[in-house]
Amino acid sequence: MKVGTFNCRGLGGDVKRRRISELIRLEALDFIVIQESELEMCDSTLCAQLWGSTEFEWFASPSQGRSGGLLSIWNFNRGKLVFTFSGTGFHGVCLQWGVDAYRCVVVNVYSPCQLADKRWLWEDIIMSKRGFGSCLWCIVGDFNTVRRLNERKGGIGNYGARDMEEFNSFIRDMELIDVPLVGKRFTWFRSDGSMMSRLDRVLVSESWSAHWGAGFVEVIPHDVSDHCPLILNHKVLNWGPKPFRFNNCWLSHCGIEGVVRAAWEKQVQGPWAAQRIRVKLLNVKNDLKKWNIEVFSNVDTTIKSLTNELKELDAKNEEYVLVELERNRQKKLVDGIWCARRNKLTLLAQKARIRRGKYGDLNSKYFHACIRGR
Repeated sequence: MKVGTFNCRGLGGDVKRRRISELIRLEALDFIVIQESELEMCDSTLCAQLWGSTEFEWFASPSQGRSGGLLSIWNFNRGKLVFTFSGTGFHGVCLQWGVDAYRCVVVNVYSPCQLADKRWLWEDIIMSKRGFGSCLWCIVGDFNTVRRLNERKGGIGNYGARDMEEFNSFIRDMELIDVPLVGKRFTWFRSDGSMMSRLDRVLVSESWSAHWGAGFVEVIPHDVSDHCPLILNHKVLNWGPKPFRFNNCWLSHCGIEGVVRAAWEKQVQGPWAAQRIRVKLLNVKNDLKKWNIEVFSNVDTTIKSLTNELKELDAKNEEYVLVELERNRQKKLVDGIWCARRNKLTLLAQKARIRRGKYGDLNSKYFHACIRGR
């Protein structure tokens, strides 16, 4: 599902309506959520003008005077409406999507500015997720807060620290993945350029990411609003070659010293010492990568293979007496499983951030989904 979000700061004028229609058409969106429509009433005529055809359904929450207002439009050929729900600062639609009729929920958010009101918003969404059971969740829109200080530029001091702490707590409680941005660091810009923040974002559940794949959010340059439109994509990006990383678990293997020594002692040529050292380091890197594949391979596959072989020997041992060769193999399998599991734990601990370890997410689906999303 390709989802777009845009805080348009008012849908009353033709210019912004044309811009949204253009965005839907050029990006081939399946679903768009709009914040701050500033419309007390909405109708199918306006939605048809925005969508560019009659193949749509829509759900709107009215503004309070000229403040707020939410609008969600989607392709009814792709998603069949199951139900809608709403609260202060958000509304959501549950759809049966595609030929397989997967049940997914898209929540359109325009968060209030006051922390007390944000708390009510976050609590309402948490309760909605608990009440509606297992669905694919996408929570998207203008959250009016940031997660880290580096997501704001031009602000004063440590303003909004409590907001950040509680917003991060909400994301953890919901077990959501903050889909990374591509194109820009910020999504809102003050008109004079003195301040900018990442107020808009896309949060998805692990089940959403598992179904559609690891996503990324494209930031479209802002023009008719001080907010940038965002597009959630699920295509594979070419990030270039993967950087080399030294895995700490290699140090536990007796063969690593020989691999490094042999690679370093290879004859190299070059007029300058720095060039020769560069080639030697490249040799070490390439040989370590090959050795890692040969010795460590895929840790999970290794554990499964060793466990299955041990299971067969245990079953045989229940019926017959194992010969000495089989007993030795049994012992080696147990040692191998322990070694592989220690290697896996070391790899995960190396990849995990300290805060993930603090919250005990090391072995959770949520943590692994966050790793895949990076």
